[in-house]
Amino acid sequence: MKTECYVQTNIGAVRANNEDNYYCAGKWKENLRTPTEELLQAPEGESLLFGVFDGMGGEAGGEQASLLCAETLNEIGGWERGFEAPAFYYRANAA
Repeated sequence: MKTECYVQTNIGAVRANNEDNYYCAGKWKENLRTPTEELLQAPEGESLLFGVFDGMGGEAGGEQASLLCAETLNEIGGWERGFEAPAFYYRANAA
């Protein structure tokens, strides 16, 4: 079964930049300056792992924190590579 997922980040009405990020089918918002609206497809038969990372509402470095979480989730990998949530939380927090 092929899986499609749609992601969209929105700057909202108050902030000057968009600090949010996501992880979907091995993709994330790598360029922090561009808004994201994307339809992604995951290969058939592949385990899926999704993440949503809130940029901390304007706190210093919020966009880097959400980007580090997405990158860390990609490094750890999906279920087929033995993904464990505590390991992800530890590594993302350390980053």
